Amino acid sequence: LAEQRVWPEVGRPRRVGVSGFGVSGTNAHVILEQAPETAVEVAPVVAEAPGGVVPLVVSGSDGAGLRGQARRLLDFVERRSDVELGHLARCLAASRAGLSERAVVLAGDRSEALAGLAAVAGGEVAGGDVVGRADA
Repeated sequence: LAEQRVWPEVGRPRRVGVSGFGVSGTNAHVILEQAPETAVEVAPVVAEAPGGVVPLVVSGSDGAGLRGQARRLLDFVERRSDVELGHLARCLAASRAGLSERAVVLAGDRSEALAGLAAVAGGEVAGGDVVGRADA
C-alpha cells in the first residue's frame, strides 16, 4: 500500500500476507493475523507493610555527580511529603542508570531517608548506608 486505507471487519480474524523480494535473491513471506480480543488484567497494588527498610539507590559518574544526585533526591523528598519510600526505592532501582559511583541509603522512614541522603550529599556515610565504586 502507498497510503492508509480502511480494513473492514469480515466476521472472522483478519489476515494479510506480506512479501519481500530482495535484489540479491532473498525472498521472504509472512502471514499476519489479527490478535484476538482479550481483556487486559491489571495487577492489584499490594500495600507495603509498615516499618520495612527500603534501599534508596543513588549513583553518579564521579564523586561530585553522586553528591549532586543525592542532593537533588534529598530536595525532592523534602518538597514531597506524600512520597512513599517503597515506591521511590523501586523507581530508583528500576529506572535509573547504574553509574560507577554508587550509594545505597537504607531508610525505614522519612527521617532516615532525609538523614542518609543529606550525609551522601555532604560526602559522608550515615548509619548502615553503603557508598562505593562499581568496576566495569
